[in-house]
Amino acid sequence: MRLTSFSLVLASFIMIMPNSALAHSVWIEPTKEGALAVYFGEWGHEVEKSPGHLDSLTTTTAWSTAGGEKPQQLVVTKKDDRFDLGGVKPAQVVQVETGFGVMKSGDKPARRPIFYARWQPAGAWEAQPALTLDLVPAGKPGEVRVLFRGKPVPEVKLTHWSPKASTDLVSDKDGLVKLPEAVPGLHMLTLARSSEEVPGFFQGSAYDIASHSVSLTWVVEKK
Repeated sequence: MRLTSFSLVLASFIMIMPNSALAHSVWIEPTKEGALAVYFGEWGHEVEKSPGHLDSLTTTTAWSTAGGEKPQQLVVTKKDDRFDLGGVKPAQVVQVETGFGVMKSGDKPARRPIFYARWQPAGAWEAQPALTLDLVPAGKPGEVRVLFRGKPVPEVKLTHWSPKASTDLVSDKDGLVKLPEAVPGLHMLTLARSSEEVPGFFQGSAYDIASHSVSLTWVVEKK
């Protein structure tokens, strides 16, 4: 992807790694008990657990929004295979932000991986941005807009995961993504490992690059 395809506001937002069928994601989905929870792992495979790689995620925060109301902070509780969100139900819009500590490998620039996740209730196909990197339902069923710091991101690669298959997609010049025809079940749209060259500090450690990943999950109900 060429930098010239972005607006000047997004000039430092560049893809450094393609989506992978085996890339780890953070996403939100209902538990067997019917409440929403946060999972970390590979879609369709075993999720990470605690003790283990689930413990690598730090400072997990979550909130719910509805109808333009002020975001309501949720109580996040780590379980052995997920983070519970205080019993919030799938009828609510929920967003999550988490990540890893600063990572450094050899002479490569230090980076801070950040994960964002959005849950959208069934039938609610319109939303407002609430995450630094966000996948926002655009008002029509099957249409999602990619936004970074509130601005559309054109020509970026995403992956749509359905109950049957995965499909690579690319946003158009306005950051809009049109999803394949939906089948009933749980769906996820991801944009993985996108780099922003912005130095900073996290938990006392310096980094040169912020690496952003985001997921959007929702359920398509049977007709």
